[in-house]
Amino acid sequence: MGPETHLKLKSVLEEKSHCVILCNIGTCVQKFFEKTFEKICLLMICLVVVSFYSGRIFAADSPLELDEDTQSEGAKTSDSRKFNDVLIDLFNEFAYDLKSGELRGIPNVGIRRVALSEGIPKSYETYIESLTQERIKKFSTTKVIHCSLCKVRRTALENGRVVVSNPVNNPRELDKISELLKIETWVDVALIYQENSMLLAFNLFDSKTKELLWSKIYNSEQLYRKTAEARPRLEGVTPPVAGAAASESTEKKSEYMAHLGVGLIVVPNVKKSSNMAGVQFRGTEKFNLGRSEIGGTIQVVADPGLFVKQYPGVEGDPAASDEVTQDGKTEVVKPFTLGGGIFATYIHNFIKQPEDYDSFRYGLLLSFGSILAKGYVTLSGSMGPVLRLGRRITIEGAAMYSAPTTLKIGDDLTYKTKGGFGGSLIFGLNF
Repeated sequence: MGPETHLKLKSVLEEKSHCVILCNIGTCVQKFFEKTFEKICLLMICLVVVSFYSGRIFAADSPLELDEDTQSEGAKTSDSRKFNDVLIDLFNEFAYDLKSGELRGIPNVGIRRVALSEGIPKSYETYIESLTQERIKKFSTTKVIHCSLCKVRRTALENGRVVVSNPVNNPRELDKISELLKIETWVDVALIYQENSMLLAFNLFDSKTKELLWSKIYNSEQLYRKTAEARPRLEGVTPPVAGAAASESTEKKSEYMAHLGVGLIVVPNVKKSSNMAGVQFRGTEKFNLGRSEIGGTIQVVADPGLFVKQYPGVEGDPAASDEVTQDGKTEVVKPFTLGGGIFATYIHNFIKQPEDYDSFRYGLLLSFGSILAKGYVTLSGSMGPVLRLGRRITIEGAAMYSAPTTLKIGDDLTYKTKGGFGGSLIFGLNF
């Protein structure tokens, strides 16, 4: 046997040894997924729980900055609230009363004046007026008439002195304005800041008879006690400095939400997509005033034939099966009939605060993760709209794409799936 023959034989043996090593590795991976499918499902549940609580990383409120005089250990507690947080909560209470019909029967209103206590910047007058108009327009049937003439100041010379007058302080001028603009009800708003609480007061009176029609004071201390929240330490809440944007720091504390849904899920399978029944659980944390949600989703999909047997007991969809032939061996590659999925999920909700549960709300769902079955693992992503009805009901539709993957059949055969597109339609409840 010559040296050339030795070299050829050596190269052939090396190639075969490499193939044996690769086959052994593939067999180990295949057996791992086959024997530990239940462990993978348990791991999916653990990952969703972790992602549910990891939303704090994205939604954590920034720490409250206090003045040096008030920066004590007691004022550094986690239940301290920012100035605008408390203000928005009071306006949300006002919106709730409007939805309950507190202003029913009042055709229109005009805001006459906004009074601020000492220490609150004058720039907040415009901000509070805008909040009042927005709440009345959205949560009541009362028309809001903007009174630009109420802010016009007049200058006159009386007895050698320059006198600046405001229509708000002149009853005759105010009557002329109400008659000109056809304003039937005037609104006075007052914001009072105290050491341990904040008061927001509204007074509505008839423009002709000057009769008081409705009056209410919203007290932050009573509000938080009523909502069973921890009593806030408002000594750490200070009004913003003059010139600061009044719309800053209005984000509310994040909220947790659990979702349970059932529906139809079209999953890309071995040869083609399979129509499967699906159950999903999602845990998210809402932040950014409820406009954003981040968390995780677990899905379990199953062929309906597993529950409703068809005569004569066909297992799965025969048309979805395929065959693979290699080295004279032929194996039937059947589609999986039971599987699951784990996805990282983000939802953007197109809502305004306070959230109006009497109207339809819309959102956009994005998710990315993996579909798992016995011997089948592939990456998958989906995107689609979310429709919210009332406080708890949701309807979700999503388009799905699964990447191609390689399946190992037996000891020697492999089969490469094409991947493809699917979709889902889920009816769910939020908790």
